[in-house]
Amino acid sequence: MTNDDASQLREIARELRRLQRSSPGTNDAMPAWYEESRRFADDLALHFSGVDLPEEVWHYLHDADLRAKDPGYRRMQDQAIDAVIADLERGVVPPPRGATITFHPRWLGAAGVALVCLLIYWMTR
Repeated sequence: MTNDDASQLREIARELRRLQRSSPGTNDAMPAWYEESRRFADDLALHFSGVDLPEEVWHYLHDADLRAKDPGYRRMQDQAIDAVIADLERGVVPPPRGATITFHPRWLGAAGVALVCLLIYWMTR
């Protein structure tokens, strides 16, 4: 990683920290905060397209209303975004912290494939 790369990651961290500090606690401040989060996301796409941030960042940018309603959810998201920011400040692209399940279709077997096909048929009727 070059100094420029590390500098870019620290810049992203600064912006995330700014958004975190200004995350609204009331509905009155939501529209302005969401506008700032959209601006940040647009800037990421335009200037930092090579940086693959974990899903926690995108959830954070879209969940201000949920954080305002649920203090426990706010704490959980703030902890997750703190960890992302800490990695970025060290010049490290943070790894995904959530759990995902992946599988290969052949693991389903013939019966599983038949069930999936039946489900698709039923959903498209």
